[in-house]
Amino acid sequence: MLLSTSSDIHQDARKAKHFFSLRDAIYACKAAGFTHIDLTLAEHCGHESPFAGTEWLKWLDDVQDALADTGLIVNQTHTLFYKHIDDAEELAFKERMVERCIQASALVGAKWTVMHILRTIDLNLNAEQKEEAMSRNVDYFRPYGDIARKYGVGIAIENGLSGFYHSAEELMELLARLGDEAFGLCWDTGHANITGQDQPASILKMGDRLKCLHINDNHAQRDEHLLPYMGTVDFAPIIAAIRALQASPILTFEARGATRILPAAVRPDILRAAVRIGECLLETT
Repeated sequence: MLLSTSSDIHQDARKAKHFFSLRDAIYACKAAGFTHIDLTLAEHCGHESPFAGTEWLKWLDDVQDALADTGLIVNQTHTLFYKHIDDAEELAFKERMVERCIQASALVGAKWTVMHILRTIDLNLNAEQKEEAMSRNVDYFRPYGDIARKYGVGIAIENGLSGFYHSAEELMELLARLGDEAFGLCWDTGHANITGQDQPASILKMGDRLKCLHINDNHAQRDEHLLPYMGTVDFAPIIAAIRALQASPILTFEARGATRILPAAVRPDILRAAVRIGECLLETT
């Protein structure tokens, strides 16, 4: 099984105090020993970001140069996620950025990009209105199937944290209603820990529809995005279930919480430790 990490383990475009460019993150992850990377494009979708501007392809060229120089392989990306209760103009901008993320994913060679479901807060529904939530999510995602095919990238829908789509069963039902092979699933171990899922059983239930992973830890209270062994997730049976799949997704850390509060000088040490933690996960199962 291969090991990857989200690029935002070493960058946060929304926090100037600890800012590193995406190019910096690529070089840092390579230096630490990662061979694959998940580009967190969601970090770069603000109005002031060069990725949101008219010359975004030049910005992406710089990213592609860093990938070529390091040899890092982009196994997946993370498309913009946002609150769907903004005004119409802001929503239109964000929808444009979602498509741009999908297009950029294709350009950097990713086969899958991760998207979030519409949450209860986005839909202005309560947890009992499951059928309406399902219907509105189907309506939301369906046009993105055509966009995904346009660029040759799959969309992996991630298990959520609030209201709906905590479970493998709900996610599989959403895929069945979409009826579109452009969609797969992403399993976030931190989300599943907070919502109390049987993670090994869920992974086996998703089977070959599971295309992406977000491997992270927490203490089952909030979405801390820690590295494995820093919280309460029991990873051994999770890794065993992933190995049992016919086509195992790449083990991808989404653990920005393990680095963001630390001084910049410490980041390289934490990134090297993250690689060793990944090796330990694979050695013990």
